[in-house]
Amino acid sequence: MPILIATTADDAHKGALVKLLQDYPTVADRYQFLATRQTGEQLQWNCEVTVTSVHANAEGGMVELVAGKIAAVIDLFEPTIEAIANPDRQALWRMCVLHNVPYASNLATATAILQSLGRSRIAQTIGTSKTRLEGMNALASLFAAAIVNSPSNREDVVCLRTPCLTLTTEPSQRLTIDGEMHQANPIVFECLPASLRVLVPLRGE
Repeated sequence: MPILIATTADDAHKGALVKLLQDYPTVADRYQFLATRQTGEQLQWNCEVTVTSVHANAEGGMVELVAGKIAAVIDLFEPTIEAIANPDRQALWRMCVLHNVPYASNLATATAILQSLGRSRIAQTIGTSKTRLEGMNALASLFAAAIVNSPSNREDVVCLRTPCLTLTTEPSQRLTIDGEMHQANPIVFECLPASLRVLVPLRGE
C-alpha cells in the first residue's frame, strides 16, 4: 500500500503547493512526502509533514520510486514548451502512466487527488498464505514493516484502503468482531467519519 506522495513545484507554484497541503491536514498526517530539495524545504518550513528530499531525475530520484511505492505525484509548473518538454518530467509522467499512478500538473487535479486520498477509509490487509508456516512468515514481515514504517512487499499479502467493504463467504462463516460473534452474509463494513467521540483528560490532570 503506497504511503508516499511525490511533490515538486517551480518557484512560481511553491506557495500554492504549501497552501494546498495546509488545507488537507488529514493527508499530511496519513502520508509521507518526497520532494525535490527546494520544494522539500518549503514544505518542512510551512507544513507539518514528513519530507524526504530526492533528485527529480531518473538517476536515483522520483522516477524509480513510482512503481508500487508512490500513491500520487503532484508536479506544478508553468506550462511553457520548455517545461513540458523537460526530459525528467517526461520520464516521471511516463512512469506514472505505466504504473497507473495519479499525476497532477495543476491545482485542480492536485486538489482532486488530495480530496480522494483524504477520505476516511478502512485499511484492509488480505493474506493469501497457503500454509501455516507461510502465514507466520507473512505476519513477521508485516510486524517488521510496521516497526520501520515501510510497506511490506510480499506477493501473498495485499493491502488496500476503501471507504466501504462488503465481505461474502461461501459457505457462510461466523465472524468475531471486537470480541462479539456475528453471522451475516454478506457483512458490510463502512467508515463513518466523525462518528466516534473520544474524551481525554486535560494535560496535567
